[in-house]
Amino acid sequence: MNLSSPTLIEEVKSFLHDSPYITAVGMFLVFLTALINLGFTLFYAWRNTKRTNFINTVTASRIEWIQSLREKMSSFIATAIALNYAKEPGHSTVVGKDAEQMRVEMDTLRYSIFLHLNPDKQPDKEIQALVLSLYDASDKERIDHLAKITQRYIKNEWERVKDEAESGRLKS
Repeated sequence: MNLSSPTLIEEVKSFLHDSPYITAVGMFLVFLTALINLGFTLFYAWRNTKRTNFINTVTASRIEWIQSLREKMSSFIATAIALNYAKEPGHSTVVGKDAEQMRVEMDTLRYSIFLHLNPDKQPDKEIQALVLSLYDASDKERIDHLAKITQRYIKNEWERVKDEAESGRLKS
């Protein structure tokens, strides 16, 4: 069979140009390719949206947790200092029932702070130990140490939240 013969080439050209099946097959292949691309696009968009929503939820929860811990810790330290101040001679503005109410408030804050922290991780353990050991601010050094540790802890947690929000990867 001679492929270069004018009749065979013309027959192939005629078949390709005049056949409605070739056009239909081409249209079907284009449609199928578009459908597959749409499927991949929808899958990856869904997966990325799900991941982004999860990261946003965790980040918002951590920010809320940091704010709650900050408020509880500042109230705890302020109450301890107020109790200590009331003990000093000539400053007995807090007596009897008020002092007892402040001790109850300290206990409530103490255990709320305690439950905000991870008992298996440093510096959480150190903060928990200091909070549990303080009954008033008579030990000014421990109160200062607690405030400094808590400030560093909250700063580190905030940096972690920012990194997670920027990178999109949660850190344990």
